[in-house]
Amino acid sequence: MKKIVSMALVLCMLLSVAAFAETSGEVVKIGCILPLSGGSAYIGQLEQEGVDYCVAYYNSKGGIGGKKIEVVYADSTGVADVAVTELERLITVEGVVAVTGPFNSTVAVAMAPICEKYQVPFVILGAASLQVLQQGYTYTFRPGNTANTNTDALLGICDLIEAKFGDKIENAAILYANGEWGVSQSESFKELFSKAGINVVFNETFEAGTSDFSSIITKLKNSGAQVMIPVLDNFSDAVLFARQMKEYKANIAILACGGVFVLQEFIDTLGADANLIFSTDVWNADFLPMRGEEAVALHQGYIDQYGHKMGEQAGMAWVAAVTLLEGMKNAASTKGSDIKDALLAQDLKPGDEAMMMIPYEGIKMNEETADGQFGQNIYAFSMASQVINGEWRAVFPDSILQNNPITWPIVTE
Repeated sequence: MKKIVSMALVLCMLLSVAAFAETSGEVVKIGCILPLSGGSAYIGQLEQEGVDYCVAYYNSKGGIGGKKIEVVYADSTGVADVAVTELERLITVEGVVAVTGPFNSTVAVAMAPICEKYQVPFVILGAASLQVLQQGYTYTFRPGNTANTNTDALLGICDLIEAKFGDKIENAAILYANGEWGVSQSESFKELFSKAGINVVFNETFEAGTSDFSSIITKLKNSGAQVMIPVLDNFSDAVLFARQMKEYKANIAILACGGVFVLQEFIDTLGADANLIFSTDVWNADFLPMRGEEAVALHQGYIDQYGHKMGEQAGMAWVAAVTLLEGMKNAASTKGSDIKDALLAQDLKPGDEAMMMIPYEGIKMNEETADGQFGQNIYAFSMASQVINGEWRAVFPDSILQNNPITWPIVTE
């Protein structure tokens, strides 16, 4: 019976999407800047799917004030200068009233002052670097995870391992790519792991695109680390590192930091070598049963349309799009200043329809957080997952999961 109800909900939603597209004339434009070519293109594609699916859902319910929402996409190529040029085009030529995106932190850092200059609200889709929101901007908002919430999730895994299996994690290692995100995220890991009483016994950087991690892995094996945190944003680096960790029988648990690690392609490429790796996975559909039947049905509609589950990228695109569209719904007009005010005043609660596909207790961004993030959702946290039977399965936080499949210890035979 539940399956029949779920399919009916999805069918009704899709039919109403089609009907709205046929009958609505007026539009309101939002911009979305993603890496649609270059090294992060696949991630950009997944994020575009999440934005498109969310916008179609809102259009099925009448859009914004009776106007159909139209998304105007621009390709950042993952390069900050390109993103800035495209952003100004979206604002001055295309006439978008607000923007979302990007994936890359360096791009978000460059976009924020442009949005401030033109007074165009900017809701960040990815870009976890703390630097983005430390400048006191009033038009930039991030409803999702940060470098610090990512650290909290990996510390949460360490706590779960001790609580469920009795193994106390005392020593950790950090390896990071030498870039904006890598440096920011690694600094957060080092500071917060140390504060939690876990010794950082290895902390090194490397240049992206390396051809061999063997010397680094040898150092790791001699460091005494029980867990190691790779902060890598290059897919080939992530695959090579994980493969060589298995090859050299490092027997150190990998606690990765999302991004390229949580793509299904990562598991498909590595096969059994991906087994039991942990990672932050800031949106994983495993929490949806706790949200109810309609949330599960809406996710099934995404699967039916795109042929795969919503993962971290599409899920966080949904979170960003919902945040922006709810702000636009509640704004006095489509003027940037009015949308900005509505976003500042936004206070979504767990029972609200808008929170159906969002794992947090709420979305509220009208105050500065303890780590100096103005415009950061104070309820945001990072989920974390583990590769179990060839699939990323959510394992943290335990409180939002019906069943937790976390597996320990990590042993390479």
